[in-house]
Amino acid sequence: MYSDLTVRENVAFFARLYGLSNRREAVERALSFVELGDRADDRVRTLSGGLVRRVSLACTLVHDPDVIVLDEPTVGVDPVLRASMWRGFRERRDDGAIVIVSTHYLGEATNCDRVLFLRDGRALAVDTPDAFLASTGAADLESAFLELLGER
Repeated sequence: MYSDLTVRENVAFFARLYGLSNRREAVERALSFVELGDRADDRVRTLSGGLVRRVSLACTLVHDPDVIVLDEPTVGVDPVLRASMWRGFRERRDDGAIVIVSTHYLGEATNCDRVLFLRDGRALAVDTPDAFLASTGAADLESAFLELLGER
């Protein structure tokens, strides 16, 4: 992020980098996705860390990439926006994009089609959230993870 630029200017910069012909529309769509339309004219340096993360996500999504890799995309985001963002990620998936999400919040992993549990840099298991719950008898993915570790 360029802290001296506004939110909109940052997203527009990345839209220009990708050579988008419909820049204005793409910028507004990305700002809407992260619900920053009302802060679009604020300079990034005035934003909280959570808002800066949302600007970064808007910059990532402005060109509608086919592959999206996100690390903890909803950290510091309120529950209403978090639900909206997950709906948006599923829409991108339904449109053919591959969305890869890294998260420590295993409750959010239920939003994913497949889950890969890692421990100490090694893959423990990969399956659907429902399959993990069924195979471990756990009520949630955090409990399923602990069951797979043998810590329950």
